[in-house]
Amino acid sequence: MVIHPYEDGNGRVARAITDYILTQGTTFTQFKLYSISTAINSDRKGYSNILDKTTNLFKNREFDITPWIEWHLNTLKNAMQSGLKSMEYLVEKTKFWDKYREYALNKRQIKVINKILDMGSENFEGGISTKKYISITKVSKATAVRDISHLVELGCIKQIERSSGRNIRYKLNIFDFL
Repeated sequence: MVIHPYEDGNGRVARAITDYILTQGTTFTQFKLYSISTAINSDRKGYSNILDKTTNLFKNREFDITPWIEWHLNTLKNAMQSGLKSMEYLVEKTKFWDKYREYALNKRQIKVINKILDMGSENFEGGISTKKYISITKVSKATAVRDISHLVELGCIKQIERSSGRNIRYKLNIFDFL
């Protein structure tokens, strides 16, 4: 026996209520930097398991909800850490563009840099290569080489050490803003 007040949508309703409750008492609810709903939704299996352990009266005769509270608080902590990472990303991206805003970059260069920034420099495996640049921008090899050379000249990107020739790779010159 499990407590389920609705035939469908229990999780969505619970996440919406939780997000609503967590915004109460805060001055700037429109600027909430984390989403418990997203965090819970990303661990649906864990959510279902903890609900089964704590709300199934055959498995939890003492009705001890401590494990559920612990799981929920841990999930809230994860949501807040994720929100903090998002803010760090925005700061990093803003500082990068503040530094290079005055330079005349073309749409292709901006597109590639934004893609790297959006993925996170550490997640853009292998760095940027001419082949990746071509794939992202759909330009000729000559145009890609020219665009990349211009980005290197401006200091937006730099060559990854020990990469050369056909295997030359570049990474954003982030300067450890954070």
